[in-house]
Amino acid sequence: MGLFGKIFGKKEETEQKEPVQEKPKAIIKEQRHILESTDANIETIMRYAEKNDDYKLSKKALVEDGRDDEKIYEFEMWEEAKLNKQPDGNVEVTINGETIGKIKKGSLAKVNKLMKSGDIRNIHAEVSGGKYKVLKYLSSRDEYVLDELENQFSVTIEIAYAEQL
Repeated sequence: MGLFGKIFGKKEETEQKEPVQEKPKAIIKEQRHILESTDANIETIMRYAEKNDDYKLSKKALVEDGRDDEKIYEFEMWEEAKLNKQPDGNVEVTINGETIGKIKKGSLAKVNKLMKSGDIRNIHAEVSGGKYKVLKYLSSRDEYVLDELENQFSVTIEIAYAEQL
């Protein structure tokens, strides 16, 4: 091969590629837990909760948006939360270091297992109770009805975690 052949010819591959090792795959799952002791921490919770603008929407606006069968709460919150194991075995939930409630006894084993696994990706707290509206379509009358209801005020945490496959 002449000079031009060396310049413009094919290069010989001298490097060997190392086999690519695949990382173990995981899927992200979520657990939801309603907190207890929120009544004792309601002032803290309400500092983070905001009025939900969608709660003000009229029946006509909700129909146009196709929001039937959806609970639209008066207050909303989506804050990053943390879990703190207490000496007595309880697990408190905090936002910015302020306690908003604790994990119910029936959920403690699941939450403790997640905490020990180290697979928790994030935790968020949200309002899941209080005054709400629900738009319902009544096919028998061919009309929409907007119900304004209320259930016990509550806060739910959503724990996202990785589960190895």
